Amino acid sequence: KKAVPMEVQLKLHTTWLRNILLSAQPQGSERLQLDVDAAFKRTNTQALINCSVGRPDDEQHTIFAGHKLNPGIAFEYDYLHPIAPDAPKVSGVVAHKLRLMRHFGIYSVVVHDCFWSKLTDDQKDEQVVVLRTKLGYIHDKAMEDSAVRDHRQSRHRPSPPNTGLPYTSEIHPIPEQQRATTKK
Repeated sequence: KKAVPMEVQLKLHTTWLRNILLSAQPQGSERLQLDVDAAFKRTNTQALINCSVGRPDDEQHTIFAGHKLNPGIAFEYDYLHPIAPDAPKVSGVVAHKLRLMRHFGIYSVVVHDCFWSKLTDDQKDEQVVVLRTKLGYIHDKAMEDSAVRDHRQSRHRPSPPNTGLPYTSEIHPIPEQQRATTKK
């Protein structure tokens, strides 16, 4: 970071944001993930969406799972359509993530859009419950209590900046002298 001047860093950053930055998934593919998330909520399954996973001793995890459940269960989503009907094959990026997660000791499940989209809401809920029992899902009471507590907290109002001036909600107050001159 120190070798590259700040103005070059800023130009690179704005260029990446405007031009080069690619989405992690094609537009519309998050529908599958949100649909599974709704099934998790209906079945009272605690799942962290887009959660980073990795070895416990790493400072930063670079792999993100679609959903992470306790203990060490990850859900990944394959929205690509299979070449042959009803014969899905895990796509390359998802397969790479699965190999890495297996190396980290995380059991991974792939949800294929070609199957999931054909199910009703009741069938989706049943699939989630079956997967929970097969994978050894553990419901964390402390996590549930913290979610309820966070939901009950009141909205945070930011404190005024410490400038010594009285706090006002106006964005740009007009001084009295300017107000008098603009009316004339």
